Amino acid sequence: MTVCCGLYEQEKQLCGEIKILPTHYLSLLEAMSMGILKGNITKKSEAHGMFNLDPNKVDRVYDMLVKKGITQAWHAASLQLCSRANELWILER
Repeated sequence: MTVCCGLYEQEKQLCGEIKILPTHYLSLLEAMSMGILKGNITKKSEAHGMFNLDPNKVDRVYDMLVKKGITQAWHAASLQLCSRANELWILER
């Protein structure tokens, strides 16, 4: 994977395909990542309302996040937190 201007080749290709500037792409990634990490976005359709942008473009950026693993990482972290909370609750009883 080649990195240029903060983007991997596949990300630069995506920007060209959906016709957005790399800076806008990075802004979308940041906003969606924060939404996912805060629990405000749990599925693709929930990201549509965050942006004044064609939903298909939002979907493509969301798909890139999935490909990069952020949604799985968040899900795994939340499962660990729930598991740990259950363990503590059982120990306190």
